[in-house]
Amino acid sequence: MSPLAGRAVRMRFNKAMRERDVPAKACGKCFAVKGHEAFSTDTGKSDGRKTVCRDCASAACRSWYADNKDHACWTSRRWDTANRDRVSERKRSKHARNRESDNARSRQWYASNRNRSIAGSKAWREANPDWARANSRVASALRRARKAAATVIPFTHAEMLADWEEHDLYGCAFCGGPYEDIEHLVPISKGGEHSLANIVPSCIDCNRGVGGKHARDPWEWLAERFPNLAPLLTPES
Repeated sequence: MSPLAGRAVRMRFNKAMRERDVPAKACGKCFAVKGHEAFSTDTGKSDGRKTVCRDCASAACRSWYADNKDHACWTSRRWDTANRDRVSERKRSKHARNRESDNARSRQWYASNRNRSIAGSKAWREANPDWARANSRVASALRRARKAAATVIPFTHAEMLADWEEHDLYGCAFCGGPYEDIEHLVPISKGGEHSLANIVPSCIDCNRGVGGKHARDPWEWLAERFPNLAPLLTPES
């Protein structure tokens, strides 16, 4: 048994360390003496550090989770549902910080589980046809943007629909026809970015049909559709 197992002895020891300005303390769980970096911060403590070291705290959390997995999952799902915006923003920020490692890990997993991934995606699309059609449009627009090395500001399909509803975009932004496609208002080929601010609903004729936006110079086409924007849509010389 460690001589620091006793609470009174351990408190005297830690007090002595503080008085000597030694950045270390004894853990209240494993009783090992560790540097302050091994303890999480706690402004309510005299030395600004938790009583239990990070390793012991993590072990306790893992043990509790193993004994209460169902309750933990339910609590987590309930919180995520009540804080969708915060969860989405946190995921986007995390992915932005770890984009290269995340993509590498995804490619590695897909290479090892290609058949499983294809089968799972196919089953999901068949069970959710409306979702599949809508998200295939978003994926196609994103794919075009990345292929052209355009600036990409990520957004979800739900965020796109909410933005369009806020701006009363219920049909083709160019002719008022049905929403059949997703288009970049300022073309990617002309420096437009892939973002909510530059994405609009479009019908197939305006976007890809004969005489449509991609059948001629897009700047000229946009200037005809939106005369008031003509001065802003003149290509740079």
